[in-house]
Amino acid sequence: MKSISKELKEMSIFDLKWIYSHVYFKSTKSTSKSNIIKLLLQPFNRKYKMETLLPKDLLQHVGSFIEKDYVNGYFIGPNAELAGANLTGADLTGANLTGANLTRANLTGANLSGADLSGADLSGADLYYSNLKNANLVGVNLYYSNLKNANLVGVNLTDANLPLANLTRANLTGAKLINVYFEDADLTGANLTKADLTKADLTDADLKNAILTTADLSRADLSRADLTGATLNYAYFEKANLKNANLSTNLKDSFLLGVNLQGANLQDAHLQGAILTNAKYNTETIIDIIGIHTIPTKFPDNFDPESNRMIINNI
Repeated sequence: MKSISKELKEMSIFDLKWIYSHVYFKSTKSTSKSNIIKLLLQPFNRKYKMETLLPKDLLQHVGSFIEKDYVNGYFIGPNAELAGANLTGADLTGANLTGANLTRANLTGANLSGADLSGADLSGADLYYSNLKNANLVGVNLYYSNLKNANLVGVNLTDANLPLANLTRANLTGAKLINVYFEDADLTGANLTKADLTKADLTDADLKNAILTTADLSRADLSRADLTGATLNYAYFEKANLKNANLSTNLKDSFLLGVNLQGANLQDAHLQGAILTNAKYNTETIIDIIGIHTIPTKFPDNFDPESNRMIINNI
């Protein structure tokens, strides 16, 4: 007879995971964990010539394996298939879900702090009030996802895809959002204090009442974005595209060196201390090759673009 420790080492981890999933979904709510484990191991009694009644220590070992890699009956790990999974309120702290398929998954209130979701597909996922603090979300697909009121403090979303995502009142303080695709995303009331949005695409994004104090938006595309009521004190916009954007907001002490303000609305903006050197604006309506009209840039009453070293560009 082989020793139990040797038998355990020879078990196929793949088989163990598959059998557990099978047992979990066929068991009833009244089935105890120990009975599930025993049922799980029955096929291995024959395959590995193990005793029918397994020692307590082996059951505990398998139990710890289950608790570690399964949540709500779903296998949690790299490349996991979790499309449509119900993980409401699940504790996934520090989980490795790289490349996982979480499309349309329900993660409402889930704790994903410190988790690695790089390359995962979360399109259409519900992450309402979820905790993603310091999570790795590099290259994730969050198309049309719900991140309303989510905790995204310190996350790394570099190269992530978030078009049409709902980030209303989400907390993105200190988040790394380099080259993120936010087209048509709803960031109403979101907190982006100290966030790095270098080269981010925020075309047509809704940023009303968002907080962008000291955020870095250098070379970001905010064309047609709505920043009405947003807080932009000390925000850094060097060479950003703000064409046709609504900037009726507080831009006090912001850095707007070389930005494109053609067609932008700054009529009610607060520009005290803002640096606008080499920023482009237009005084005539511009019609592009596909017939889109860009009306003249609107400034506050008594504001003088020339004294702020801005450049007229009517092309």
